[in-house]
Amino acid sequence: LLLYQLCSVLTMAEQESLFESRNVVQDEEFDNFMLKVQEVRKLMDGLTSNDKSVAGEALKLVDNYLGTTEKTFNEDSLKVKTNKTVINQKAFDNMKKEGQQETQSPEDFMKSCEADAKRRAEERRLQKEASNTLKKRAIAAFNDGEYVKALSFYNKAIDEFRCSTHLYNSRALTCLKLKLYKKTIEDCDLVLRCFDEKSFKALLYKAKAHKALGEEEEADKCVQQAIKNHPKSKDVICEYINENPTDDK
Repeated sequence: LLLYQLCSVLTMAEQESLFESRNVVQDEEFDNFMLKVQEVRKLMDGLTSNDKSVAGEALKLVDNYLGTTEKTFNEDSLKVKTNKTVINQKAFDNMKKEGQQETQSPEDFMKSCEADAKRRAEERRLQKEASNTLKKRAIAAFNDGEYVKALSFYNKAIDEFRCSTHLYNSRALTCLKLKLYKKTIEDCDLVLRCFDEKSFKALLYKAKAHKALGEEEEADKCVQQAIKNHPKSKDVICEYINENPTDDK
């Protein structure tokens, strides 16, 4: 029963988000999910140990894990609390329609998790390949001076694979060429916030966009941050910022 409860902490909450959105890959959520799977696996190994002391210690950990676990999801999710699982009506109706019940053994559940991990890894690989193909077309269009076309390809490439600093920086530069300065700043902020707070290109493109908008103070902040992070490139930074916007590279 404890093994079943332990698995239900993952099956009821995580499987709904895992299998309901096949086309959206959220790497951070996936990594968190796999960490939870590993935690459950360790607890299960302890419970099934032939060493009574190990099994006893694992039992205490399981009680603590189940007793303190509380998760609140969005409207299409559930809450897991001490000795009580509340499922939203939509999920319950879907389960009734499909005639599915929580009958998986812990071992079968772990196998399904491993299979799902492989499936997701393959999906990410295919999405990255598709994104790279679109990126090449975007680069070709950009080099030909077809910036609107390049922007379209970069948008599609990012839709396929959202975890690339290069794609966001390249789109920011494309927007800079098209004088879409606000869009440039948005992409640069995303890179600096989510990928690399010291990104050389993001800081320079953002500074250039602020300067084009007449926001000299904000532009100077970006320049100073870029110089602080990349002191050996100070001359290059200053030269780039003072170039004509149409000379962006």
